Amino acid sequence: MATFIDPISTRWSTNALKRHPLAAVIGASPVTAIDVGSRGGFDQALLPIAWMVDAVGFEPDPAELARLRSSAHGPWHSVRHLPCAIAGERGRRTLSIPEDPIGASLLKHNPAVGRMYNVPHLFSVEKKIEVGIIPLDDALRSYAVSATHYIKLDIE
Repeated sequence: MATFIDPISTRWSTNALKRHPLAAVIGASPVTAIDVGSRGGFDQALLPIAWMVDAVGFEPDPAELARLRSSAHGPWHSVRHLPCAIAGERGRRTLSIPEDPIGASLLKHNPAVGRMYNVPHLFSVEKKIEVGIIPLDDALRSYAVSATHYIKLDIE
C-alpha cells in the first residue's frame, strides 16, 4: 500500500529539497507542472520542490489571468499563465463565476447543491463571461509546453 504524504501538513518549508546534495543535478532538469484552473495560484503541494518547477497555469477569466500575471513570481523556477480553458474541443463556452470565484465553472451551477452542502457561495452565479476553450493536447502544442511531469486538474 502506497503512503501519501501531504507536503503542506509536514514541516518541510518551501524549497526544502534545494539543500539536498543532489539539488544541482535535479535542478538541471526542471519539472513541468500544469495547473488547469490556476485561479488563486499554483498547487501548494509542489512547494517543497518549487525551485525546480516550471509552472504552467491555464486561467480563462481575463481578470484573474491579469492578477496572476501581475503577481510576484513566487518560489517557482518559472511561471506562465495561459489565457484559455481546457475542454474536449476548440471553441467558446460560457464561464460562470459565482460569489466565491473559486467555484467558477464551464458547467451549469445548481444552487440547490450549494445549499445542500452548506456552500451556497460556490453555486450562486454572479457573472458569466465567454472564454476560449481548447483540448489539453492542442494547448500544450500551441503554447510550446513540453515534457509535462505533473498535472493538477481543477474540474467538475
